[in-house]
Amino acid sequence: MKWQSPASHHRQALSCLFFLLLVCGCGSGKQASISGTVRFKGELVPSGALRFIPKGETEGRGAGATIENGKYGIAVGDGLYAGSYRVTISAERNTGRKIRPAEVMEGEPALIDEIVQYIPPQYNLQTKLQVDLTAGDNQHDFDLKP
Repeated sequence: MKWQSPASHHRQALSCLFFLLLVCGCGSGKQASISGTVRFKGELVPSGALRFIPKGETEGRGAGATIENGKYGIAVGDGLYAGSYRVTISAERNTGRKIRPAEVMEGEPALIDEIVQYIPPQYNLQTKLQVDLTAGDNQHDFDLKP
């Protein structure tokens, strides 16, 4: 094994550090997380989904989360960065009615459970919801009205 001076080890360590900074990227300090609750008509939404869609100059592709027992969360590193986001929220429920599907294939039941989207369009297809995230941890609760 070849002997190396302490200065040589120092240069190698600095080179490794520089390489790690390049690989990790300078934007990593701007990553964000978010968590909170979702209520509709004052009640926790039992299950559903949220999507955070970047607006304007906000980095990244956004991220989504499931709602479970009224709670949701997206961890740092899962696609959110500091900036502005448009938010869509959806949830479906069984109406308790049976309906006839448009087409029935052989072997399938003639009637199926009716499932409907019960969160109004102003929170999903026509959403105006917006949230601004800062780098690090964020908390935001959604209290949706009919």
